[in-house]
Amino acid sequence: MRILQISHGIYPLSQAGTEIYTTELAHALIRKGIEVTVAIPASERTSEAISCGKLPTFVVPIERAPAGRFGNKLRYATFRGPLWQDELRLLLERIRPDVIHIQHAIGFGASLFEWLEQFRLPLVITVPDYWLLCPGILRECDGNMSRCARHCCADLRCAKSGYLASLAYAAAHRRRIKRFVARSRPHLAAISNKTKLIFESEGFPRELICLHPWGIDVQALRHSSRQNSERPALTRIGYLGSMRAHKGCHVLAEAFLQSQPIAASLHFYGGGDDAYIQALKQQFSDPGILFHGRFDHGAIREILAGIDIAVIPSIWEESYCLVAQEALAAQKIVIASNTGGLSDRIVHGVNGFLVPPNDAEALSHEISRIVPQWQHISKTLDYDLGLLDIGDDANNWISVYETAIASRQSRSD
Repeated sequence: MRILQISHGIYPLSQAGTEIYTTELAHALIRKGIEVTVAIPASERTSEAISCGKLPTFVVPIERAPAGRFGNKLRYATFRGPLWQDELRLLLERIRPDVIHIQHAIGFGASLFEWLEQFRLPLVITVPDYWLLCPGILRECDGNMSRCARHCCADLRCAKSGYLASLAYAAAHRRRIKRFVARSRPHLAAISNKTKLIFESEGFPRELICLHPWGIDVQALRHSSRQNSERPALTRIGYLGSMRAHKGCHVLAEAFLQSQPIAASLHFYGGGDDAYIQALKQQFSDPGILFHGRFDHGAIREILAGIDIAVIPSIWEESYCLVAQEALAAQKIVIASNTGGLSDRIVHGVNGFLVPPNDAEALSHEISRIVPQWQHISKTLDYDLGLLDIGDDANNWISVYETAIASRQSRSD
């Protein structure tokens, strides 16, 4: 079986959840004898990675703008569409995939879906966030078109033309995706039950949406967690991931200060919004709060081995959160916001603990309760609950691909 995956990025060029997962899934599928190619938008970073031998061999960068002196200025001009379409067409002709699996299309735009229809190939689309519904990805508008135009589209080019232009863009984006789904009937794979329910509530056909959580390398994380037997005097509370306002880092820092005095230290690992991070450092300049900066995902095992409690304080509708899974695999106590996909993965008091989102007082109470007895609590939790190994996940995807192939064949007959 030959699979073409399309993503807006890949690890190690990018280190968000979709990019990391796309890389790990490709490796897992290849180990099972599946031929995998991953197409991503080309950039200066991809060229550097290729020259340094850091880009996985299954990755094919697709140019979106002409090379040369004026390439960047023409990126969104008339050459943009024909260039990436020509390159992607050549790739399709060369590898002749049995299935096209779109992990995320934001790097190419919504026109990618419509362009792919001409090839009449089975299509599988992962739904890792809410970009298909909301141009702002996070869906902080909660489906309200007016708020979407004013808030979610604020950083897009259409916002420069005013509210009505943003409203028209947001409505057209949603309408365009829905029409494509109605015509092509792709298999949609939602990574959490909450994500699935939201898409169903927005009118996407239920029969096309399956629940498909992401897998991770469970055994590797579990093995590494046993390597660190040191027990420092302070309980180590850790946050790992992108540091942005919607991730709730400020809520965690405030909760940590409210929980004092406790024998614990708080460690932030990650980069993101530089202005936001700088504001955090200024507001929470406490010796017990340490900012370690950006890290490579390749070091996730060592970082998890060095903490005792992992906190995911998201205040947005977190669609999944790989870090929660990785922390469970490493047998770390997880305290997470009771929102989105986190509510699917964490069962309060069974494999972790849930608190209301954006509630520093509730989070502080949970930290104060757990820290003094964390070693006892850690022995009572069922860390296997909800975990999915990447090998089993690859088998599940193969079943999805086979179903998509059979469905396309039946429609063609």
